[in-house]
Amino acid sequence: MPLQIRYRGDVYTVDATRGRERSRRAPLQRAEAPSAATLISDWRETGRRIARLRRAQGAVLALVALAGVGGTATLLALTGGSAAVPATTLLAGLSLAGGIAWWALGRRMAQAIGSLELSAGLLADLAATDPLTELPNHRAFHERLLQEVALAERSGRPLSLVLLDLDHFKRINDRFGHPAGDAVVTEVARRLAASARRGEIVARVGGEEFAWLLPGADGMDAWLAAERGRQAVAAAPVGGYGSVTVSAGVCELAQAGSARELHRLADGALYWAKAHGRDRSVRYSPDVVEELSAGERAARLEHQQALNAVHALARAVDAKDPYTQLHSERVADIAVRLALELGWGAGRLAELREAAVLHDVGKIAVPDAILTKPSALTAEEFALVKEHPARGAEIVAEALTAEQATWVRGHHERWDGGGYPDGLAGDGIPDGARVLALADAWDAMTGDRPYRAGFPGGRALAICRAESGAQFCPEVVVALEALWDQGAVPHTSPEDEPAPAALTYRGAETVPVARRERRPTAPATPGLVYRGQRVAARDPEGSRG
Repeated sequence: MPLQIRYRGDVYTVDATRGRERSRRAPLQRAEAPSAATLISDWRETGRRIARLRRAQGAVLALVALAGVGGTATLLALTGGSAAVPATTLLAGLSLAGGIAWWALGRRMAQAIGSLELSAGLLADLAATDPLTELPNHRAFHERLLQEVALAERSGRPLSLVLLDLDHFKRINDRFGHPAGDAVVTEVARRLAASARRGEIVARVGGEEFAWLLPGADGMDAWLAAERGRQAVAAAPVGGYGSVTVSAGVCELAQAGSARELHRLADGALYWAKAHGRDRSVRYSPDVVEELSAGERAARLEHQQALNAVHALARAVDAKDPYTQLHSERVADIAVRLALELGWGAGRLAELREAAVLHDVGKIAVPDAILTKPSALTAEEFALVKEHPARGAEIVAEALTAEQATWVRGHHERWDGGGYPDGLAGDGIPDGARVLALADAWDAMTGDRPYRAGFPGGRALAICRAESGAQFCPEVVVALEALWDQGAVPHTSPEDEPAPAALTYRGAETVPVARRERRPTAPATPGLVYRGQRVAARDPEGSRG
């Protein structure tokens, strides 16, 4: 029967049938780790063996006593007391035989107890080990965390915790299946464990969540370790599943004071890393990381999910017309620059960007044939287009704040009250809607449309100046002029062509421009057709080549 011995946490077997000397020279062979069910079965069988051995020991003791006392009494009775010496010898022999039998049974029991202890140790290891990654599991990690916190408090040495989470892990499971997800988790666990140094503990504490305990490391050392692990994970693709990234939250015990608080603050830093772009390590600081309750996190998660759904609609709207692809992103970029010039704070700038990206989402209800129509719109068609700000505000109401929804609703209002859908005027128009109105018009003027080429930036700026106080808020136009002077208006250059002859469009002076080479050539007759109406062309000598 092979003997099992433990060495440095592993179990090895050696052939015990070769005799003592040959067994010492026999090579150790690593034993395959048994399953929990096998260990439990062995444990129960060993318990039954021990019970049988104890019953056998009791029987041997009873037999020795009965044979010794009964045999001696019988011998003395038969010999009339003259066989005292033989009786004593008989009793001694029976006692010796009983002792040998007792010793043999005791040795067997000791072996059974040793086997039981080995099984118990292996079961304890299995209970503390994650079966997929072979890292310590959630229970083992938290037990070790309590031990290390107590040790750090007694010794005064630093202790830090890093919590890590795989980014967009659900996409891997949805695209490749759960076996692929298991393979990714296993490889990430291997890379993180390889990044840890001696004495540090990396554990799997959830589906795609890991914890890294660093005794003796302060917050900066732990952040550097988190960055080392993050870069190790992102350094190379994982199998055939592409690149994988992790986000990390870091906290040190000096900022927390207890094991529970240390874990909570590190988790808050991790949440902050996930909410601000992922694939980054964030060190906890009360000046940076906003502490959120579980309810607040759930509310933010629900808000983000709703926002993601509306973003998908906005992308669908932009994709409906090849001439307006990325229009919403460009409007958001211009709007944020204008608001920054107007002195808006960081929080409101972020809200403005969210609203700007979604400002045209109401066009999802407008037929494609109307959005891409190259000729003049009928009254009925234009009425449908005019509904999109109100519809958009209704769509974003669940994802954005009430104020942001008013910005979306009012981005086609005019400063003079001639806009839609509510005919607001002047200061009655929400400030965000005033900014969006100019940003939206700027991108519309400088971008190509099915019915015309985009205007040069200088011409568009002249139109905005002319419409200051009429279509646009004068203050926002001043901000646009300041950005133009700084060369900070996107998608344009201050170097522009001279203003050509005027053309009236929606109350603003504009002009036809030469079609770009990639567009179909203009008709042979002079002039430009704009939505069913022909406008006289400029003098050919004044046009661009």
